[in-house]
Amino acid sequence: MKKQIKLVSTNVSIALAMLCSSAPVHAQSNKTSGTTEEEIKTRFDYIDEGTYTKKIEPSMRNVVTTKTLIRSLSLDESSYSYIAYIHNNDRLSLHLNPNVDSVTNSTVSPQNLQVYQTNGEWIQVRTWLGPMWIRNVNGAVEEIKATPYRKQLKLAERVSLHDLPFEETKRTESIAPQTVQVVEKANKGWFKIKTWVGEKWIYTTSGEIQEPPVRNDIILPKPMALKAVVNATDLNVRSAPSTNGVVLGKLTQYSNIDVKEVQSGWATIQYNNQTAYVSAAYLNLYQEPQPETNVYKEGTMLLNSQSRLNLYRTPSSDTYVGATVAPQVLTASRRVDKYWYEIQTWLGPMFVNLEESSGAEATDVITYSKGTLNLNKTTEIYDYPFASSPVIQAVAAQPVPYVAKTKGYYLIETWLGQKWIKSEESSYPIIDGGSSEVPMSSYKVTTTKGSNYYKDLNTAKINFVNSTDNDAYLTVNDAVIDMKNGFARANKVADIYNLSGSKVTYVEADTEMTVTKITDDKVYISYAGKDGFIAKVDVNLIPFAKGENRSSFKKDSRGKLIHRIYKGNSSYYDLEVGTAPDYLVTGQQYYTYNPKQIDGKDSYQYFMYMPIRMKASYTAEEIDNYIRANSPDSPLIGTGKYFVGAANKYNINVGYFLAHAIHESAWGKSKIAKEKNNLFGFKAVDSNPYDGAAAFATLEEGIYYCADYISKNYINTSDWRYNGGFVGDKAEGMNVYYASDAYWGEKIAGHMNKLDTMYGNRERKKYPLGKVSAGVTVYTMSNNNPIYAKKLDIGTYALKLSEVQNSQGTFYQITSDDTVYNNQLYIKSSDFKTVSSY
Repeated sequence: MKKQIKLVSTNVSIALAMLCSSAPVHAQSNKTSGTTEEEIKTRFDYIDEGTYTKKIEPSMRNVVTTKTLIRSLSLDESSYSYIAYIHNNDRLSLHLNPNVDSVTNSTVSPQNLQVYQTNGEWIQVRTWLGPMWIRNVNGAVEEIKATPYRKQLKLAERVSLHDLPFEETKRTESIAPQTVQVVEKANKGWFKIKTWVGEKWIYTTSGEIQEPPVRNDIILPKPMALKAVVNATDLNVRSAPSTNGVVLGKLTQYSNIDVKEVQSGWATIQYNNQTAYVSAAYLNLYQEPQPETNVYKEGTMLLNSQSRLNLYRTPSSDTYVGATVAPQVLTASRRVDKYWYEIQTWLGPMFVNLEESSGAEATDVITYSKGTLNLNKTTEIYDYPFASSPVIQAVAAQPVPYVAKTKGYYLIETWLGQKWIKSEESSYPIIDGGSSEVPMSSYKVTTTKGSNYYKDLNTAKINFVNSTDNDAYLTVNDAVIDMKNGFARANKVADIYNLSGSKVTYVEADTEMTVTKITDDKVYISYAGKDGFIAKVDVNLIPFAKGENRSSFKKDSRGKLIHRIYKGNSSYYDLEVGTAPDYLVTGQQYYTYNPKQIDGKDSYQYFMYMPIRMKASYTAEEIDNYIRANSPDSPLIGTGKYFVGAANKYNINVGYFLAHAIHESAWGKSKIAKEKNNLFGFKAVDSNPYDGAAAFATLEEGIYYCADYISKNYINTSDWRYNGGFVGDKAEGMNVYYASDAYWGEKIAGHMNKLDTMYGNRERKKYPLGKVSAGVTVYTMSNNNPIYAKKLDIGTYALKLSEVQNSQGTFYQITSDDTVYNNQLYIKSSDFKTVSSY
């Protein structure tokens, strides 16, 4: 039986480690009393710097107490393990026995430790001194038991990935709603699933458990070969399985390598015709079948999928990575068994099973074999060598050059670019050309005239750059790496950087952005009217020429602006943002990734950019009536007085504040809202929202607390999260840091608009809305004379409240995000740029 614990200091980041690690751990000797480190070296077996064996002697004592909280994980008996997180305010003292009298002068820092046994509040752990005891004072042990669980889980919502079933191990990646393969199940809603970054844990209570599909007809070739993908930037290759081994060279990140065996944390590989070793901790290991002539083919093949295909790490249904690829023509590099093909994806090399798609087609291996065919009759041409490909044109009888062939087809040169014809050897004799055949390249430039293949990437790039077709795009194994015209869609929760290289915000997966430039590692984008860049690996490039689904705006028959948002899994949802600009045509789709500019004109939603500090005139009774009219069973009915009171106390707009609560709490009906009186999801986290969410004694307490928190942080000009005192979008406003959802600001504004519509649109466009840039000087006014107050560090939006004329010109009184000025600030009229709002 093996056990582990993990020590995590409150001010130290969590260091992830493998379960059941048997590596010795390092501890720190307390030099103030007891045995010194030098004495330890003379009394115990020295292994390496700071690492020893054998038990420490009883004379080493120093009583120390520490507050801790332990949470543990227990696996099933067949592979029993035990892991615990210990949160402590200081290093933990080591004891020889489970009692305070046996304390030593040594301590252990936050880390993973193997557990031997427990005794009440005492835990025996493996240390550099041998088995030692640490004490859990005033702690509580929560055990989570996990067992193998070979099921599928249909996710109903996006969830975060975790390295272990504890909130502290949350990763930056998340996974969209889809069906995933489960490998282990723990109580309290934790599941270990297969993902594109390996097996990871998720937390969900809303997923649907399903039986995995039965695939007894798939016979995989044997034996299996051990493979690995390098996940370190530069991985040292050593002459011996130790850090003392001579460095023979380096492996680059994402390299695919063959592995002979793995022992004691080191992988044996072949490097420059000699046996070498790399650390297995930096490898993603997997198995794949070795080639067999009756089932295996290698070379470029085209696939025509008729529906979405699951992606697998190996040609086995047990290795589903939790992602799919949309229906399209794919390029495969290998075929394993009858239906398994390896393709290049945004996640690296993956396998698809064509048997999962009814009507799917695949070519044989495509080879170069240049020459000339003598067409002696009019011949139809096709975009692809598939039986389902429609005829696009015909070529008159004539000699034509061909560049490649596959079973039943030739790829010929035409005035439309390279196109396929069906081969009829008796009618189309080869009158020139070669016998030598090489595998066809997967470097391809596609234009409106068709696709051209190239033997090397550099040639493909040159032809792409020189193309005058605005719809041209360049692919490598069907993955788009450059394009003339298209958009980017985030494939994970991803960071966005400004043009100077500083991180400025982040977006959730499936967020779409305008592409302005593409380099080898960056995609320069425009998001909500602001320029920046995103890592190329964090997005999928989608040429407009492919005609793929994407988000759009439209004006409906009621005159409302609807944002139709595409979620990347062939599904949409409609978001009512507010009142549509009057220049939009009802029912017409408008494509833009800047909500401030639709069809090239101002389309500012008033409530998205109206300062939150601007007071609203809604009464407590009106708020209660609005809630009652839209959600008759809402627990929020009767809280109008609290919303109005908190808004007045903390100088925020009560319409915004109510809209924020409605959005986050589902009209007060969420479990967190009902059981914890928390309407704003305050402190809730994706993986375990209920346990993490703050609890308040009453709804009134929660409402007042959150109003104070928002006022002091997100709309406080001195706080780092301040990007303008309005809900905004991903370029400016609260939305920049408050939520990864790029449309959070639109959702809040949508609720504000509905509230105001019920009361006759009395707040919408009450005052002119304008942009005030960073660096503008603002003034107070005394006896009609301007007095310098400050310069704005960050640009914002303001409302023009009044106008003042004096000897120095025209000044506008504007709203202020600084409560100290109480909306008594003024700017020169020329510094107020009025925008068209709706």
